[in-house]
Amino acid sequence: MAKQRLGAILGALAIGVAVLPTGSAVAQADNPTKTAAVSCNANHAYTFSASSGSGPVYLNVSGGSRKGAKVITWPWFGGKGNERWCLTQGPRGYGWNLRPWDNRGLCLDVPGSRYKKGQGLIVWNCNGRKNQDFYVKPVHTDYSYTLLGPWEKGSLKIHCGADGRGSQVSLWPHLNTNAQWK
Repeated sequence: MAKQRLGAILGALAIGVAVLPTGSAVAQADNPTKTAAVSCNANHAYTFSASSGSGPVYLNVSGGSRKGAKVITWPWFGGKGNERWCLTQGPRGYGWNLRPWDNRGLCLDVPGSRYKKGQGLIVWNCNGRKNQDFYVKPVHTDYSYTLLGPWEKGSLKIHCGADGRGSQVSLWPHLNTNAQWK
């Protein structure tokens, strides 16, 4: 199975095409906390890689995808389910929910809605709240992107840590190479 670059999503967004996996269910607008089963087919698995001193690392759920697990960066380990992500549109029609491939009932989450520098990210039950909504924004013409939340209007980005390997992914205010993903 070939990995699909995040650029495919942004290219589709740039021309106004909504990129949602076939059959995905997003929470109803009248009840944003209600979630339904999410279905992502093999053509909609995404990876997020960043550069580190030890080589490329990927957005990864530590120890497998379970509620409360830390989101870290780790070298590629064969495309396991905790290295791949399913993206579904946020329940209010903006932003994206990033769901671990091997447990799509979980979402990338800012725990307790604590939007502060250095706050580590986890995966948690998808609940329709904005602390689980993220934007994917192009940074350079080399297909690098930053992940940020609509809740902060872009002042905090998802940062992979100084050394990359095994670092917990956290919120960070500066757009440096540690906050750029491919």
